[in-house]
Amino acid sequence: MTPENKTKVKIEWRSVESPYRLIELIGSGGMANVYRAVQVSLDREVAIKRLHPYLMQNQPFLARFQKEAKAAASLRHENLVSVIDYGLDDDGYFIVMEYVRGKSLRELLDASSLPLEAALVIASKVALGLDFCHRAGVVHRDVKPGNILLSEEGAVKLADFGIAKGEDSSITVTGTTLGSPAYMAPEQLRSMEVDGRADIFSLGVVLYEMLSSRKPFDGDNYSAVITSILTSRAKPLCEISALIPVRLSLLVAQMLEKDPDQRIARMDEVLEKLDEQLRYYGIQQKRELLKKFLASPSQFLHEAEARRVKRHLDSGIYYFHLGQGKIAEAKREFLEALRWDRENQAARQYLARLSAEPTGPVGAGMALQEALNKRLLPYGLVLIFVIGIFLYFGFGILETATHQLTFDRMFKKQKARQELKKPESPPNSARSAPKSLADRGFPTVKTKSALPAFTLNQEKSEEFPPASRAPVPATWIQIGDIPHGEEAYLVVSAKRAAYIRVDGFAQGKVPPPRAFKLAAGKHEIEYHYPGFKTKSKSVRLDAGDSKLVNEDLRRERKSNGN
Repeated sequence: MTPENKTKVKIEWRSVESPYRLIELIGSGGMANVYRAVQVSLDREVAIKRLHPYLMQNQPFLARFQKEAKAAASLRHENLVSVIDYGLDDDGYFIVMEYVRGKSLRELLDASSLPLEAALVIASKVALGLDFCHRAGVVHRDVKPGNILLSEEGAVKLADFGIAKGEDSSITVTGTTLGSPAYMAPEQLRSMEVDGRADIFSLGVVLYEMLSSRKPFDGDNYSAVITSILTSRAKPLCEISALIPVRLSLLVAQMLEKDPDQRIARMDEVLEKLDEQLRYYGIQQKRELLKKFLASPSQFLHEAEARRVKRHLDSGIYYFHLGQGKIAEAKREFLEALRWDRENQAARQYLARLSAEPTGPVGAGMALQEALNKRLLPYGLVLIFVIGIFLYFGFGILETATHQLTFDRMFKKQKARQELKKPESPPNSARSAPKSLADRGFPTVKTKSALPAFTLNQEKSEEFPPASRAPVPATWIQIGDIPHGEEAYLVVSAKRAAYIRVDGFAQGKVPPPRAFKLAAGKHEIEYHYPGFKTKSKSVRLDAGDSKLVNEDLRRERKSNGN
């Protein structure tokens, strides 16, 4: 077979059998239809987006589409849908992408409301993908719920780079507005030059809708929506729902500023602010959280609200034990718990105790505050002693140096006078040995002896657990299994530094105080530190009790034999 025949056979084979087998239509939009398909060679599912035929006549759009399809194919990020292939066949242009088995954010929003935690996780993941795009010089320009895909495993991926714009692109579509108007920035609607700030605005619209189940700018038709975006301000989220924190409402308002110069400037700034919100709500396992939510949205919503109330209660109890300096924080957390659960009796009881004792929540808290204040006294005495020693020896050394300088000057003057009076000596006469200052009639000064040398006796002490990081307020360390309704709270601190063990388990160093959640009953606390006597303390807690233990270790006395 000649090379020409080989080539001919290959072309005929590709024209007969496509490398992709279409399975079903899974979506349709103004630009394209999307199909679920199988890549035959690798036997894997893919998504194929095929442009509508009428777009084949728009050459400027096709030029942009081809250029940006290639740019999108170079973007590889866990929060971006990967572009696998791009081409042209008898039916027109198509893009092959990875297939994400799950749902779009649009489907979720149409079915039910989103809990605050899920909305924050989705927004942060989309922001991560957009930040990567912006660093690569690509602006997405069509961020909307339909282009945000959530896999069954909890992954979040941003899709559809069909109208993405590269910063170095020289191709423009004059007078054409691309994207979904309800999610577009004002400068994009005006067909002005756009940058990453347009994506920030769009993400702000998406986050607003996730938190409130409504769009910030709405209308009966495209014209009304566009007018609303260009002329009206979105109602603050905290006014729509009392459950949305003010600082989160302010963040969304900053993202929705109409003037790009007044908007948050970069996507990494948005990420930083979203991470602050995630830390405040104690959200760590983001993928696992979304996986649970997607498996059962209604059940997750109920559990999320319960966890939120519990977290604020724990935080309030933690501050409650830290004394009068933390009354404001304790009240704030108990009020937050009531904001999510108006009938929460525990929060009401603690608020009542705080109101009854305005100068301090509990005697234990007052004791801790007084102990912390008294810690300054011994350090102050040590500092005064060190300064006194320095001044004593410092002035002595200075006095000695001053006297020595004076004597040197007097000696030089006396020697000069003697040289003038003394007759010339014969050339070979012997010279007498120089006399001391005392021999010449000068007074002598005894200088202070040098400071005694101090030696550090570094005795090898027993092994102690390394100091762990201070717990974040409201982060309670749970010890053992706790039967339902048998929870008790314990805050442990020390008047000096100490390592602690609770029920035999090493728990790091205090202060700062450490907070523990354990079952009602008797518990053992052990304090130890190198050079100090070990001290043990037994504490009995009833269900619902909250106590503080604050011990002061005493320094060990060494025997004379040591």
